[in-house]
Amino acid sequence: MVPGSKLPGPPRQVSWVVRRRRGSEAVRDTMLYFAYGSNMLSARIKAADRCPGAEFVCVAKLPGYRLAFTRKSKDGHGVADSVPNKRGVVWGVVWRLVPDDVKELDNREGAKAAKPKYVRRPVSVCRNDNGKMLSCETYFVVDNEREEQEVPSTKQYVGYLLDGAQEHKLPRHYVAKLRQLWQTARDNASDSEPGAAPDPGRM
Repeated sequence: MVPGSKLPGPPRQVSWVVRRRRGSEAVRDTMLYFAYGSNMLSARIKAADRCPGAEFVCVAKLPGYRLAFTRKSKDGHGVADSVPNKRGVVWGVVWRLVPDDVKELDNREGAKAAKPKYVRRPVSVCRNDNGKMLSCETYFVVDNEREEQEVPSTKQYVGYLLDGAQEHKLPRHYVAKLRQLWQTARDNASDSEPGAAPDPGRM
């Protein structure tokens, strides 16, 4: 397991649904989802087979964690995780999801599998636009899926993170960090997969 990566005990349970109102008219229950990995990218999360109803809410940061690649995907490359770190900050994007999209996302992340890959937990993130705290849900790699050392990722996968960060104008220092990770990531044969921006935008 990556040093310092063990998650704390189950946090105080909060409702994952929020009720929006438009005037006096109630709108469908929704969940606020904090994406810090490939789902920051609009083209990826809004794909027809993912969460086509996703609505952008804001850019936010998750204090007390750092971005890491602790889990090996079925293709053998590292995928994103947030691990506890007192001085760390993970930046990401908050999306509003309807129940059908939440169900699909749980399936995508392996949260409901017989042997779960990720677990969905409530977190408090700080909005970048007004500094207020926001209750969301996000996914963490389950402890028994974490490797002892971080797993090298690919340009394609890290490119999703970088493209999403640039799209939503995350802080420059964080974009620079992701760009450096992309430059040092290993090559793969399918960098042109839909949802990935041309290489020049990542240089």
